[in-house]
Amino acid sequence: MRELLFVGCGGFAGAVSRWLLTRLASVTIPDATFPVGTLLVNAIGCFAIGLVVEATDLSSPNASHVDHAIVIGFLGGFTTFSAFTHETVDHFANGNTTVAVLNVVVSLALCGAGVVLGRKLACMIGA
Repeated sequence: MRELLFVGCGGFAGAVSRWLLTRLASVTIPDATFPVGTLLVNAIGCFAIGLVVEATDLSSPNASHVDHAIVIGFLGGFTTFSAFTHETVDHFANGNTTVAVLNVVVSLALCGAGVVLGRKLACMIGA
């Protein structure tokens, strides 16, 4: 039951953070046809998961709480892979093939780089 509470609290915070960041992106770039907010959320989330997973001592007794609260809860609520997929499919369906393909390529490259950089940063700071 305790783990459920950690996941729920983290998920709430992650979902609210995702909404705030995507809203900020849509206000900052109101006429963007490219889903900038979703890309930012996914890239930041991928960087964060790389950082947290590498920095967390899995042998620690508190590791499961960190995993449940941050990785499963917060980052699970924060990252928007389902939104990314939905937006990509919509672009394909609406004939915006270039935007759809660009969204897939840029998202995978940037998010993959985010995980690698997060892990490297965690190693550099001695976590």
